[in-house]
Amino acid sequence: MASSLTLSHFIPSTSNQAHAQSNIVPDDTLGANGSVVIPDASVKGLPAELIEGGVQRGVNLFHSFQEFNVSEGLRVYLANPAGIE
Repeated sequence: MASSLTLSHFIPSTSNQAHAQSNIVPDDTLGANGSVVIPDASVKGLPAELIEGGVQRGVNLFHSFQEFNVSEGLRVYLANPAGIE
């Protein structure tokens, strides 16, 4: 299934602080199809947090979060399944 994913919505930061941490907490409004946060992932050879899952409606993908805070020096990628524009 990983081969059918495209990556979008890169959220960059401007600092390279080693102690930086993000706080990304999905909520339960999307039920079993909610977002899944994969910390310490490698995306295109760079360290990042990867967000998978979500609810697809047509060509749209929806995520819902209780908290979405990205500290300086970190990257977050939202993975889109095939068919999402």
